[in-house]
Amino acid sequence: MSIEPFRLAIPSIPGFGLSGPTREPGWEVHRMAKAFGELMDRLGDHRYGVQGGDWGAAISRELGRVRPEQVVGVHLNLLPGGGATSEPTEQELAALDPAERDRTIASWQQEKQGYADLQSTRPRTLAYALVDSPVGQLAWIAEKWHEWADPAQPIARDHLLTTVMLYWLTGTAGSAGRAYYEEFSEFGFPAGLLLHP
Repeated sequence: MSIEPFRLAIPSIPGFGLSGPTREPGWEVHRMAKAFGELMDRLGDHRYGVQGGDWGAAISRELGRVRPEQVVGVHLNLLPGGGATSEPTEQELAALDPAERDRTIASWQQEKQGYADLQSTRPRTLAYALVDSPVGQLAWIAEKWHEWADPAQPIARDHLLTTVMLYWLTGTAGSAGRAYYEEFSEFGFPAGLLLHP
């Protein structure tokens, strides 16, 4: 059996990290998917599969929609808009072990949704704070990682600092946060949609 050669294209999302900040409005998921399709055309790849999680899941799903003749498959490790729309019942919770039950209950706490609410309604205010203060950028990211991480798998300090530095040095905290505003002001904020694990 021979394995066909392949290559990976791993683009940075416009407005995030290594892509640098976007400078104009309108960078929502549909536009990002079209940009990725154009990138693949310029790379000379006309048949490809796509994979994504978090924002990448939404972009990958949309890329499959805007380029159906080119995208041969879409793999997602998050289903955008696929979150539960109501709190779990006692019967559903009873089947879980205690740790998973606690995590499931905790995931329904509204204060954990605040980051998305803020970025989808007032991204500019937050952007000034994050772009102006490396400590603010660290606190913003560290808080999310602490809330979302598996306590049994601590996040390495170097991994955390590398992520913070990608946003800090590229000045992309504002445009990354604005992605929430662009997407949800265009299409409305779906109830129960959290773009994290």
